[in-house]
Amino acid sequence: MLKISEMAKLANTTRRTLIFYDEQGVFQPVKKSASGYRYYDYNQVYALLTILGLRDVGLSLAQIKAIQAAVSNPSRSCNKR
Repeated sequence: MLKISEMAKLANTTRRTLIFYDEQGVFQPVKKSASGYRYYDYNQVYALLTILGLRDVGLSLAQIKAIQAAVSNPSRSCNKR
């Protein structure tokens, strides 16, 4: 498990960004301790890097959430035509 500062360092971002993404429901830790500490798995680095890349090309958090929803439930997004 990675602490928030370790995850931020791996993704070349800030711990504040991770807190903000958690608050916005875009990227959540796998575990939150009773005292509020956030912990991440190594395999989450790729998802975070994807989110950061999408932000770099100008997508909003709402657009990123829509992409996440489509990826997690592709049959639902295909039926929206």
